Amino acid sequence: MRVLEQLEPQGVFRFFEELCAIPHGSRNCQAVSDWCAAFARERGLECHQDQTGNVIIIQEATPV
Repeated sequence: MRVLEQLEPQGVFRFFEELCAIPHGSRNCQAVSDWCAAFARERGLECHQDQTGNVIIIQEATPV
């Protein structure tokens, strides 16, 4: 059951809930890092993930 489904924009809060559902604590964020990298790859975005769990996702600007 989604707790934030009434909030707008719904797409943003849906992803936020998915991310928050991943167990993580101090110095235990590899699962969150992996989720972010998978999120980017599933959408065809350029993604860089290092050994410490930092993730950079690059989305080119859309034409105006």
